[in-house]
Formats: sequence, structure tokens, C-alpha cells
Amino acid sequence: MKNNIIAFLFMLFAVHTVHGQNWDYIMDSGEYYYGVGRGSTMEEAREQALVSLSQSISVQIKSDLTHLLEEMNSNGVIDSEQRIRMYSESSSQATLHDVNFWEYSGPPKCVMRAYVERTVVDAMYSRRIDRARGLVVEAERYLSEQKLDMALRAYYWAYALTRSVKDPGRVKDESGKRTLIDYLPLVIEDIMGDIEVSYGKRDGESVDMHFTYKGKPVKSLNFFYNDGRGECYGSVKDGYGNLRVHPSHSGAYYHLEIDYEAVNVVKNDKDLEQILNVVPKRVIPKSGKTVKGGDGRTLKSSEKKAANIVASNEIAPSASQLVQNDADYEKTVGDIINAISSGNYERVANDRYFTANGLEIYRKLVKYGTAKVIGIPKISYFKGPEGTVAARGLHMSFSFNRGRKTTFVEDVVFTIGQEGKVDNISFGLGVDATNAILCNRASEADATTLEMRETLVGFMENYKTAYCLERLDYIEKIFSDDAVIIRGMVLKTPTRNSDVENRVRISNKGHEIIHYNKDNKQEYLKYLRESFSRKEFINIRFTDADVQTLDKTAGKELYGIQLRQEYTSSNYSDKGYLFLMIDFTDKEEPLIMVRTWQPNEEDMNKLYHGGYFFK
Repeated sequence: MKNNIIAFLFMLFAVHTVHGQNWDYIMDSGEYYYGVGRGSTMEEAREQALVSLSQSISVQIKSDLTHLLEEMNSNGVIDSEQRIRMYSESSSQATLHDVNFWEYSGPPKCVMRAYVERTVVDAMYSRRIDRARGLVVEAERYLSEQKLDMALRAYYWAYALTRSVKDPGRVKDESGKRTLIDYLPLVIEDIMGDIEVSYGKRDGESVDMHFTYKGKPVKSLNFFYNDGRGECYGSVKDGYGNLRVHPSHSGAYYHLEIDYEAVNVVKNDKDLEQILNVVPKRVIPKSGKTVKGGDGRTLKSSEKKAANIVASNEIAPSASQLVQNDADYEKTVGDIINAISSGNYERVANDRYFTANGLEIYRKLVKYGTAKVIGIPKISYFKGPEGTVAARGLHMSFSFNRGRKTTFVEDVVFTIGQEGKVDNISFGLGVDATNAILCNRASEADATTLEMRETLVGFMENYKTAYCLERLDYIEKIFSDDAVIIRGMVLKTPTRNSDVENRVRISNKGHEIIHYNKDNKQEYLKYLRESFSRKEFINIRFTDADVQTLDKTAGKELYGIQLRQEYTSSNYSDKGYLFLMIDFTDKEEPLIMVRTWQPNEEDMNKLYHGGYFFK
């Protein structure tokens, strides 16, 4: 482990060998941290000097965090000393940006001295303060968009970062008017107070809940609950949430705890993860929600009101978009929904209801965790291209039980072909992402038609579903043979890859180490095949979409789409921006020409777009 850290430090930072400096001054002036290393070779002595230097810085950081140690001790945290020590050591390594070395003597008894200016620790604290302020700005934007999970975690991460600096009481927001250490817990509490959770219905182990914020459906939120056996994790999408409880659960009351730390996402941000591990958790009043249950499927007037508020958030079709004679479609879709609700999936698994392609996807859908229908479906039938019909309005939950139980909510779309059978099933993008694609323009000059934007919505729904249901055959079909594919992964522990041509390592504002791979199509498919085999589940959420027309000349249609992506799986999670350049010249067989991923950034102008790949 120690050797890996040393190798990383050599690789990451500029290293200088210095002669002629007055060593006594370095030791006595108080302007430097320093360390001395000895060994049989200069390389060994240099490694030991780095260890000694790191320990010197660690002592200072530990001293700066006395306020945290005192709070942890008062809260009865048993391993508080060990946590502070480990955190101080790790933080000290992050400060070594320009290490100066002094060769004192050579073989056979080598001595190496290492030193850096003391300002490196203050610089580390400054970076954290800047990041905290940036997160507050980000949180305010998310809150205005009803994305409560992103807003809460950004506020709380800003609070934790503020607590991790030397003088947290002096840290102000960007306006200089609010002290973050006081302001942030209050704003989080205010948000919690405006979140209302109401009972929907219970069907066996499945319990539906409705979530609103200031009277409007919550677009996204995460929560914990106890199913009668242990802690479980749930999520909210467009106002709908679902619990999976043990049959012995009385159902009189359900207690939920809103997740505002988001430790499942922060696991890939080493600095922030360590900060959350050290900073004592701030218990936020009103983050707990106790909901009174009901009698089976009967809704009280207050519950009906909440259900109606959530239902009002659905995408409202115009009369011209709706299919007029939908009785046959209602029978087909209704039978499929009833089969899923009853758990008798095979009752409709035949060519009366599905084409061969539709049946294959249906079988994958009902095996995607434990599937349940949420609420009483209100299906609308939309006109689609080439005489197809899209049935929208079905909300389902999918629960995965390996490890801590995790439940996702998805809206499910059935595409019915001309022969009246279901030919495709996909997960909807959600109200936010769908409206972003249909309504938002990358620029005033963008002339992407509504019809084309609707086609893009359908394509992205299929794209998302293919990854969730691990449909490699479909993914292979939609990528061009010569596609440019740049995939990224947030690394928890940096590794040396500088000698591999198609791999790049960068630092995102000093917060995360990003590992990029530039793959061809076959390399990417191989990577996905191996990745899918290691995961119990994959779930993807898109927001913040921008569409750009790149080329619409004779016989050619090329578009770019950029979306904010939250990727969650059983063994890895990240957040960032996905860009796709798609050739829709043949709308029956669109092809992805470029696929890139970049880590989360506040300013979307810094991200890949069509101009990088198409001139």
C-alpha cells in the first residue's frame, strides 16, 4: 500500500531535486514542512523522505481539526482518534503538489531530504471552501427544478466541506452575507419541512407512496425505510415512490428517512468520502417522515388529493397526438398489466400479445428485479411513426434484494405495431428529461422539429432500457461500426496508465481522478459484456437535455444530444454528462456515431458537444 502511494505521488506531481538551499533555514523558519529519508539506494531514500514529509503535514492537519475531534468524542464515537489520524494522513498526501528534494549523500548510505511550503495546507482548505460555495449555487439551481435529491446532497456536501476546514465559522457564501456553517443546516431543514409523503395503496408486500414538495410532485428523491427485517433503500420519480415490506408488517404506520448524505454516490469521490467519514453527521429535523397506512386499496380524500397532484404531472397529450379508437389497444395493454400485477407473467407471454422482439423484452422486464405495478394505471395512447402506437402512463417499481434491498421507480412504455401486438417495451425518461428534449433548444438557431424531438425521446428511452435490461444485441445494433466511444470511470484509487495510448487520467478540479478509455465498437461491447456479468442491476436517470441539429442536408440527418446522467448499479455509481451524436438518415435504423462521458461539471459549456466532432 505504501509503495502504491509513493508511486502515485511520483507520477502525479512535479518533483524537483534542489541543491544550495540552507537546510537550517528550511527547518527553523516555520515556512516549510520537511522530511528526511534514508536507504541503501536514492530511490528508497526518496520514498522514505516522502513518508516523513507526509507525516509532518498530517500532524498540522490533525491539529487544525481539533474542533471535530472534540465533537466526535462528545458524541461517543469510539474510533474518533483513528478516524482523524487516517483522514489527516490522507489529506496530507493530497497537499503535495510541488515537492522539492535535496540529495544529501549518496550510496552506500543514501539520505534524501524533501520539503514543501506550508501554504499547501491553506491551499487545500481554500479549494474545499471554493467547492462548498460552488455546491451551494448548484443546490439552489436543483431546488428550483424540484430535483430534491441533488439539491439536498449538494447542500449537505457543502456543509461537510465547510466543517472540514480550519476556521469553519468564518466561511461565507459567494455573496459574503451568509455563514455557511449556520445557514446550510437551516435550509436543509426548511426543505425537509416542505416535503409531504402520503399513502397510496398496499398490495401484498408492495406499498405505494406519493411525494410532493410545496404542493408539486417531487421529481427525484431517495429515502431509507425498514421493511420489518432491515434497512432498505428507495427512490422517487416524478412523485411516485414504492416500499417493499415484509408480509408481517402491520401497515398501520410506515417510517421513512430522507437521504441527504448520498453516500452511495460519494463513494467515488475519495476526498469527500473521507470528509463525510470524519465529520460527525448532522441530524436534520423533519428528515424523518411517518406515514399512516390505509385499508388496502381504499384511498382517503387527502390521499386522493396527493395522488391527483402527482398524476397531474404526467405529460399531457394534445388531441391530435391521441389515438381515437383505442379499444383494441386497451384490451392488449390491460391484459398485460393485469398479468404483471398478479405475478402471472406467463399468462400473456405468447404471440397473441407480443411480436418476437416484444416478447423477448417482456421476459427481460419481468426479470428486472421484483416487478410491481404502482397505483391504478391511467394509460394514454399516442400516435407514433409508421402507424405505431405508444401506450404511456404505467408506473412500476423494481426491487433488488441482494445486500441492502434497493427499489427503483420507472414509467413503462409499450409500443404497439400495426398488427396490434406489443413490439417494444421501454423505460420512460421521466417528465423532466422528456420536456427538456421536446422544449429546450441548444440555441435560438436550432431548428430541430417537434417530430424529430419526439423521435429522439423514443430513441433515448430505448437506449436507457437497453443498458438497464442488459440488451447487448440492441446496443450492438445502434452503434456504428466505426463509432468514436469515450467512456469514463471515477476511480477511487488512482492507477498508472500513462503508457497506454488510449487511456487518459485527469483531475476534475482536484476532486476526482477520472479514468478515460477510447474504445472501438468491439472493445466497448466486450467491456459491457464483462461489466453486465458483474452486476445485479443497472439503473440510469437522465436530466438537463440539450438537442442540436448538426447536419440536415439532402438525404442526411445528424443530431447531437447532451444529457446529465446518473448511473447506479449494484457495485458502482457515478454522475456526469453523456453526449451522443446520432445519424438519423435512416430513421428505422439510427446509428450512434459518437458516444462520450464526462464527470459532473457545473458549467455545461465546458462539455463535449457536436462542434467537437462535426464541422
